[in-house]
Amino acid sequence: MKLTTFLAAAFICIALAAIVYAAVSSFIQIHNVGNVNVFGVECDTSQIDWGTLYRGDTVNYTIQLKASEASTLSFYVTGWSPASAADFLSLNWSYMGETLEANVWTSVTFTLSISQDVIDITAFSFDVTIQSHSR
Repeated sequence: MKLTTFLAAAFICIALAAIVYAAVSSFIQIHNVGNVNVFGVECDTSQIDWGTLYRGDTVNYTIQLKASEASTLSFYVTGWSPASAADFLSLNWSYMGETLEANVWTSVTFTLSISQDVIDITAFSFDVTIQSHSR
């Protein structure tokens, strides 16, 4: 009887350890930063600290932009470090192509999404370049 109780207790401990390991290993803390470069437009920040992220996270960061003349905007991302981060992260923004009024601050929200499949990335950085196009 004692052996049976011991084996049952050992089995429960092993099962709990496996569950805890699976839960902990599915969370990878990712520390990061993004630099913001602008051309032809002012921005209220030069760096975005996305905070600590985990697999499957989506996080928003709102910036303020101001153009000196009526214009539209575009953005692109470069300098992914590590380069493989570009395979697991995606960056979008709320700007829909409308013409910005001259000298008026406009809010634009960036949305960073982390894939559930991210591997081997515990920190990353990238550069966001925002460019204005005169109308």
